[in-house]
Amino acid sequence: MRPLVLLIIALLVILPGCQTVGLPLDAAFPAVPPEIAACAKRTNSAVPAKDLSAAEVEATWKQDRFTNVALRQCLQRLIVRDQKLAKK
Repeated sequence: MRPLVLLIIALLVILPGCQTVGLPLDAAFPAVPPEIAACAKRTNSAVPAKDLSAAEVEATWKQDRFTNVALRQCLQRLIVRDQKLAKK
């Protein structure tokens, strides 16, 4: 399975359990900022149904690594934002 799919599955399984930890049940956070939402919509490269050259594999791998780092940074920004909002 692709790492992104595994990450999404893990988040869907783990996050609902910690949704209200330390917060009242009616706590509401403002909408996710557009730049974080846009970043979170990034997807990994589609793998074509043909044999790839070494250069194509390397280019696809680099693009996927870049996307995964960007997604991790978006998630970190969202976590920091929510932690700041929870302290208020």
